[in-house]
Amino acid sequence: STWIDTRGLPLWKADSWPHWRDVMDTVKPVQEARRLHPFLVEDAAQWGLDNQGIIWYSMVELGAWIAELSGLPVHTGGAKAEQKLIRELETGGDRSIIASTKAHGRGRDRLQHKFHRQYVINTMSSNRLWEQLLGRTHRTGQRASKVTTELCLHTPELLKSFEQALRR
Repeated sequence: STWIDTRGLPLWKADSWPHWRDVMDTVKPVQEARRLHPFLVEDAAQWGLDNQGIIWYSMVELGAWIAELSGLPVHTGGAKAEQKLIRELETGGDRSIIASTKAHGRGRDRLQHKFHRQYVINTMSSNRLWEQLLGRTHRTGQRASKVTTELCLHTPELLKSFEQALRR
């Protein structure tokens, strides 16, 4: 067949490929976040103001927008991320924080000493990521009798992603 190469792999014969191949190294994509609708951001910001807990996010722009509306501190990654978080836990008042799921996953401790509530604004399909995230507050040192996690599962796709993680 003309759609299989000599190694048995499929070929994609597109008229546009030669043109793209010739210019693809000259194209510099512009990445810019677009704010679409404030529904989730306003909900997360209000939750953070009404509760003492962790608002978990995975998109940098989303975390920044929640902080902009709520005035709560954002904890991202970087060289001094752990020191900043520890300082917040030791000296901060009784307020919520906004934390990156990527920056504060494996190896972060002490969150369970201050928080027993969390709000997850971005779902994940990986069961390992869920285990790490939920384990930040549900571990030895937690003084609350119950740890609560609220999720944003307002679309069929988000619900499916969470159910997939549970099955795994």
